[in-house]
Amino acid sequence: MLRYAFVTLPALLVLAAAYDRPTKGEEEPAATPPLLSIYGRQSRIERQGFYRIESADAWKRHWAKHQTGEEKPASFPGDKPHLGVDFTRCMVVSLFDGTGTNFNCDGYEVESIDEGADRIRLRVRGLHFQTHDALIPTTAWGAFVLPRSEKPIVLELDTNRDRLRQPKWAKVADLKSGNSSVLK
Repeated sequence: MLRYAFVTLPALLVLAAAYDRPTKGEEEPAATPPLLSIYGRQSRIERQGFYRIESADAWKRHWAKHQTGEEKPASFPGDKPHLGVDFTRCMVVSLFDGTGTNFNCDGYEVESIDEGADRIRLRVRGLHFQTHDALIPTTAWGAFVLPRSEKPIVLELDTNRDRLRQPKWAKVADLKSGNSSVLK
């Protein structure tokens, strides 16, 4: 009986893997992880927005505003981290909740990046948490370094806050090539 289980189980696993693969002509775009993903619970950016950044100058202003609340602060605090990006080979996509739009969120992480022939689809999920009896206001954010591309980016957000359920994707922004943003 035990020998039967050792033969049957691997055979079923091989069949299930073969059945789950898309057939020729139905192949899905390959999912790619970001080169770097950073996120957090608090940002000084007060307005909800989605950003595509392709230049060092735009990134410097954007990162300063996130850290200090100002695009061009008189001095950048020494205790705040700096993040350098090679914009000849990379670009940054970021999202910020702003104030008053979210509670109980540690930030955002990439679920998948699918590159098609005419666009890049970036799917992002919030890292939501449950508290016992109180809502904790957050200004959650996420920034993702991707290989540089001229293709437009379709940014989709999982609107289902329960991580045990299937994601419900909603398009929140179309980010064109160049330094672009969608503010809410």
